[in-house]
Amino acid sequence: MTAVQSSSREKILAAARNEFWKHGFEKASLRTIAQQTHMTTGAIYGYFTSKQALFDALVEPAAAGLLALFEKAQEDFYALSPDKQGMEAMLDYTLAVSKRITEALYANRDSFLLVLEKAGGTPWENYVDRFVEIEVKSTAEYIEICNARSNESMSPISGILAHALARSYFSCVFEIFYNEPDEGIAATYIQELVYFYHSGYASLFDKLRS
Repeated sequence: MTAVQSSSREKILAAARNEFWKHGFEKASLRTIAQQTHMTTGAIYGYFTSKQALFDALVEPAAAGLLALFEKAQEDFYALSPDKQGMEAMLDYTLAVSKRITEALYANRDSFLLVLEKAGGTPWENYVDRFVEIEVKSTAEYIEICNARSNESMSPISGILAHALARSYFSCVFEIFYNEPDEGIAATYIQELVYFYHSGYASLFDKLRS
């Protein structure tokens, strides 16, 4: 891609970001984006094959990257030695992961705000659900591992409850991010949220063992 092409692409992305933020994906107009960049709609198609491709270019690197980060964090946790998978060690691990998530969110704030607020009609509109599903699966796996390593038997969490807990946690994380522009303040809130949910899970696991 030449310097001119690269410059034109960036102008399209800037205009598209503004258009998507004003009107949302479904009502955003490629014609308006073309007018703002002094290009034809056909010229824009030379860079992006569709309105969806244009939206993806704005959000996918950050959004897919954060999902990959979270999924990898789950995999890495289960690769740890058993002595580092207890509840106390899990708290430290979760705090570290939440810090990385917060940093990623604020490093790409504009992209994530588009995903959370303006992605209706795209594959990204249920973005938070993807984190929920990963968390539900991870919780079930953790209980299975605990049972395999202990003489005690921990009952599984019902799917409804596991889903509700995971959804409430991630809804809180993304609500804090959405409403708090200051990364430092948000990081504190999210860390406090981790303590709150960790304590609840610890109590729940104790109950499931009884």
